[in-house]
Amino acid sequence: MSYTASTSTSGGATSLWTRKIGPASRWLVAATIGISVLGFLHRATAGGRDPFALRLPNPLAAPWTLLTAGFYETSLIAFVAAGVALAEFATYFERAWGARELLKFVAVTQIASYLGVYGLILVDSAVTFNREILLGRTHHTCGTGALICGFVVAFRQVIPEHTVSLFRIIRVRIKHLPPTYLLGSTLLYVLGLIRVEYYILLCGFITSWIYLRFYKMQDGLQGDRSDTFSFVSFLPEALQAPVTPSINAIHNVLMGFGIVPATGPPPQLPTDRRQVLYTETDTYAPSTPATGPPIHASSHHRLDDAERRRQLALKALESRLGEQASS
Repeated sequence: MSYTASTSTSGGATSLWTRKIGPASRWLVAATIGISVLGFLHRATAGGRDPFALRLPNPLAAPWTLLTAGFYETSLIAFVAAGVALAEFATYFERAWGARELLKFVAVTQIASYLGVYGLILVDSAVTFNREILLGRTHHTCGTGALICGFVVAFRQVIPEHTVSLFRIIRVRIKHLPPTYLLGSTLLYVLGLIRVEYYILLCGFITSWIYLRFYKMQDGLQGDRSDTFSFVSFLPEALQAPVTPSINAIHNVLMGFGIVPATGPPPQLPTDRRQVLYTETDTYAPSTPATGPPIHASSHHRLDDAERRRQLALKALESRLGEQASS
């Protein structure tokens, strides 16, 4: 089964808007359209400081820009691509998670990503002695790249083995999307073709993974500690072992700052389920962010959280495909 990002336009644009796109997803697309259009009008008429891009050198002087920057596109091509991608991706996860969880994911990814972008800009300015980048004179610090990258990470979590057919042209397995996305953007960064845009993508990847890995609630469970969603699982197998010590060291630093919670035993389940799944003699192996969750000593008692999440996502996917077929 494959998920096709292109949609049928039979019935007209109104039908696509009202029937295909969920209500929360419509708000996200509307926010992107509204903020981008207002930003264009401001640049074309008033000029001066952009009210929607991340406020530099001090975002706290205009804290709303931590959110609006993630919906603001200044390029026409990026604007159109973002609208299509958000409509498709957000609608899928609205059905899989619900509107509230979708909006929570979007808010966390947007705000945390642009806080991270600001930090990287500070480091960049200090290392290169470039005040222009810190003052925002060379670029508009904005774009939906962080959120789009966050959705790609979320797809990698719920349906990693599925194949995506983008506009019926490009076919790629979902688990290969995040590393391909990052590799391509890293190459552009090394070649000097992008700079702040790379920081936005990188922060979108990291913040969305942290939220999904450690914090997002799903069916009474917090986060996804499965080894199929560990950080090194995004890397080629040849690189996983060499980078594991570095990833674990970074994880310990993040724990020290309280950004990620300490790794512990599997989440507590209701008493009736614990009695079935665990016994008094059960033990757990040490866990790290690179190697995955604690490994249950009795393998036939392990709670296969990753498989449960994939099944939930598969149901949402089948529902979406069935709705497309009937329209």
